[in-house]
Parts: sequence; C-alpha cells; structure tokens
Amino acid sequence: HETGHDWFYGMLGSNERRYPFMDEGFNSFMERKYMEHYYGDKNLTMLDSLLGKWNFLEDVGERQLGQITYGSLVYQGLDQPLNLPTAAYSPQAYSAISYHKATFMLYALEYYVGEVTFARIMHTYFDRWHGKHPRPEDFFRIASEISGKNLDWFVKEWVSGTSYCDFIIEGSKTKRVGQKLQTNVFLRNQGTMQGMPAPVYLITESGDTLQARWEGQPDVPVQFIHSSPVQDVVVNMHKTIFETNYLNNRSSLPPVEINFLAEMPKFDTYQINLFPYYWFDTYVDKHRVGIGFWSGEAIFNHLFARGHVFYGSATGQVGYKFVLSNRFPHLIGNTSDLKAEIKDDDGLKRITAKMETFFSQPKDYRKKTTLQLNLNHINLYSMKYNDPAVFEKTNYSSAELDIHHSEYFMLHRWDVALHAELGFSRDISYEKFFLSAFFQQDISKNSNISLRFFSAALQEDNYPIQERIFAAGDVDPKHEHFAISRQGSYAPLHSFSNGKGMNMPGYANSENPFFSGKAGSALSLNVKVKYFPVLYGSAGMVVNDLANYSSAPVLAEAGLKLNLQSMEFIFPLYINRPAANEKNWAFRFLFTLKTNFNLGLN
Repeated sequence: HETGHDWFYGMLGSNERRYPFMDEGFNSFMERKYMEHYYGDKNLTMLDSLLGKWNFLEDVGERQLGQITYGSLVYQGLDQPLNLPTAAYSPQAYSAISYHKATFMLYALEYYVGEVTFARIMHTYFDRWHGKHPRPEDFFRIASEISGKNLDWFVKEWVSGTSYCDFIIEGSKTKRVGQKLQTNVFLRNQGTMQGMPAPVYLITESGDTLQARWEGQPDVPVQFIHSSPVQDVVVNMHKTIFETNYLNNRSSLPPVEINFLAEMPKFDTYQINLFPYYWFDTYVDKHRVGIGFWSGEAIFNHLFARGHVFYGSATGQVGYKFVLSNRFPHLIGNTSDLKAEIKDDDGLKRITAKMETFFSQPKDYRKKTTLQLNLNHINLYSMKYNDPAVFEKTNYSSAELDIHHSEYFMLHRWDVALHAELGFSRDISYEKFFLSAFFQQDISKNSNISLRFFSAALQEDNYPIQERIFAAGDVDPKHEHFAISRQGSYAPLHSFSNGKGMNMPGYANSENPFFSGKAGSALSLNVKVKYFPVLYGSAGMVVNDLANYSSAPVLAEAGLKLNLQSMEFIFPLYINRPAANEKNWAFRFLFTLKTNFNLGLN
C-alpha cells in the first residue's frame, strides 16, 4: 500500500487534503488488485497454515474487510459523498469512504467500461497528469474520452452522492430451442442507484457456469443458451458491485451456515452463530450458564436475530432474550429499523415493538436526528431480583416517542432529547415527559467545560413506582439496558448508574426525602482540566406535587468524576440535603459503564 503511494498520489501530485479518495482510494484499489491476483480472495490471514487442524475460523480478505468497514458505515446511515475534503469527514467515515468506498467505485467503473478499456483509462490518466495535480473531473474526462461513454450519471451516483445498488432476481423462464435450452432471466435494481449494469451467472446441473451482463434495464432480460437444466441463477456473485443486500442475489434461497463460535460476517450467507453465554448474578441466580446466538446478515441488519437462553444455578430459573430486526433504507429518513423483542429475566417479562428512524445530511456528518417509537408490554412478576425501593410488581403497557438531535463541531457539541410516554392498563394510567439538553465546549486537548439540563414530569397517580423521577438518575424501569444487578449493592442507584435522568448520584439513598418524586429538574456543570479528574456540581429539585414546584427546596451536590476508558467513576462528596442517617460531606461512590453490550451481556 505504501509503495503504491509513489504513484498515487506521489508522482501524480493529487491534493490528498482536498480529494482524499484520489490518494488513498486509487491506491487501495491497486493494492486490492495486487493482493487478489497474487494471494487470492482470502489474502489477509493465514489461519489454516497457522492453526492447522485446530482452526475453526475462515480466512479473511481485503474485499471482505472493505465490505465490513464501508458496509457498517452505510448501515448506520453515515455515508458521505466521495468528493468532500478530508475535514468534512467524521473520524469513522474517513477511512471507510476515502479507502474502501473509492475502491468499490473504481471496481464498478472497471465493470461498466470493461477491463481492457479501464486499463487504457488508467495508463492515459497517469501519462497525461503525472506531476500536474489532477482533480476528479480530469480523471473522469479521460474515462469518458477513452470509453466513449457519458459518465455524468456515474459521477453523480458514485462520487457526488450516496446511492446504492440492490440487485434482485425477479424470475426466470426456460424453454427448449432445438437441441438447446434458452433461459431468460429477469432482474431489477431495487436500490437507489439506477442504471448500473451487473454480472449474471447461470449455473447448470452439469456444473457449467455461464456469465452474461445485465445492462440495468428491468424490461430487458438476460438470455442464456445452455444444454443442461438450470440449477441456480446468481447476480453479482463475486460482489463486483457494492450492494446493500446480497442475500437476495440468487434465484434459490441463500445458503445457511451454522457456526459454534462466531464467524466473521458473510454477505451472501445466512449465518447462525452459537456461542457460550455466562454471567454471574451476585444476588439471586448466581451462575447464569447458557447459549447465545446471532444470525442473519449482521452488517446491513437484514433479518438479523440475536439473543440468549440461560439457566440460573441457584434458583433453577430459565431466562431468555430474543430480538429480531430488519433495516429498510430510505423508508423514512435515511434508514428505518423495525425491531421485535421478547425477554424474560430478572423477574420481568417484556414484549417490545420498535421503529427507529435516522435522519442526517450526507454532506454534513455533524448533524443527525433520530426518531424512535416504542410499544411495550411489561410484567414485573418477581421482586426477588429487584430493589423494592425503586421497583414494584406491576403489569402494564406503554407507548413511547423519543426524538434526539445532536450537532458536533470542531470545539463544541450539543444535543437535545425529548421523551413522551403513555402508560396504560386496567389499573395503571399515566403520562410522562422529559427534556434533556447537553452542551460541551473544548478549551484545549483533554480540557473542556460541559453543561447538562434535565426536566421531567409525571401526570396522574396510577403508575408503578419505577416510573417516578429519581434524583440520582434513571433506574431503567423496563429493563432495556445492561445492569450488573437489579438488587443489592450493584443495583442502579446503589453503586451503579445509567448516567441518565436527573443524574444527581449524591441523592441515591432511598431514605432521603428527596429520593424521588412526580417531577424533577437538574442542571449540572462539569469542568475537565488536563491530567485532573472532572470537577462537577449539580443543582435541582424534586417534588410530589407540581403545584409546589416553584417553592420546592433546591438540592445541590458537588464531587469528582474519573473517566477510565469505558468506565466513569463518580464521587458525590458533598450534598446539601442529606438523609437523616448521612452527612453533608461523605465518601459516596457510583460507576457508569459506557460500553455497548448488545452482542454479549444484553
């Protein structure tokens, strides 16, 4: 790769800051060509030769790495055009786009114009422009000249936009013509990029593989003449063209693969990955031993399922969680995920249907908005897992709306979240609202000041106590997030915090008269100076009657926060309104986990 930079961009002199894809992308394309020519498709690892008979993992190649890296960005709705300057890309998008998306673009161009023509384009481009600082339009002007094709549409779709292909085989018809068979294959591109041709392969029962080219016209079928009956038809078999779904590229069902330890994701195979599941519940179950799984197409979230089943050694209790999700690009906004979940653990059964929609501007990664709708049915049937100070047995349903908007800039960022919820059942009826806002200003590297505001209110009187507003923070009333324990010293608001809600951890003592209420607000200031812990101070109020809000006593606290990778340790050293059994100044301690446990513990 680094040797290739002698040509791209070294001898050509393209502007790597203004057009990074002309530097890293062209070079990565040549690198992948070289690696696949000399070392095959699986060219990054040599697990078979290293591990021998003990190897249970498949080797990985550059093409698969590119699919995962760039595909993950597309999956998150964070893709951006190729022709932006370096500073316009988010940190996670820079390499995925400048290296891998550019590589896919050049492979698509090579297929569109043909390999021989593409080689002439590259040679002519280098001969005319070495040492002359070319721009993208200079390269594509030569590509149009040599190929004789108008490439305006190609530049618009692949370079200036964020469109994708999704080829699908609509069907095929076979008839006998003399001594031969004639098969017409009908295809469609159901993606947002139209006009892109694709390679089509017909596999016969005798083992022959015939190849033809579909020109991207849905009403014009691809025709094959063959002797043996058809076994399968595959479009884009070698993933020459980047797609957002490869599971629908066959006339037959995609192959199914079962692995007993998680494999690297494959894009044209429905994978079922099984792995051991273990957790130690300190308070009730003790050892939780079971099996976890994920299946489907993990990168683009096509019929992706995950979950686990476990057995509690101390109680004999069986717990489980199953989640099925599917992504619909451009259904609403950039992407929409539909998710169904059922779980039973920690004494709570929950059934959830969820839709999450993501909105962003491709040319400005710094701004994004998410909209989420939830329908839940919750049955908390056992209190032996749950802290009675914050939970009670209950059976109810809820409908929730969440809107979150964030913006990131060079030295500051801010976000705002709004939540509205309706709870209902035969005995329960409530309305719940909250608004949170966060702003952070960087002063220098590792030094910043941030402000956080939160306000919430609960209407009606028939609600489970876990839906109250807790001064110390959210208790995760529906068990949607990871918690080390729901009961005992590591339960939320004891030593563990979700880092949400009012987030005044100094008021985590359930004997404090201001422990929870029907409404609450808090404002927090954090000051981070390089090499020192975070100094924080918070002020807020909690009330049981909204009519008394203006006269409610002010709660205040101050302390330290220490961030260590994915953990934050919080020390509320001072509170102004302690419980009867505690002091204003005291050593108090909570911690927060900032790691996503979705594939494992959660």
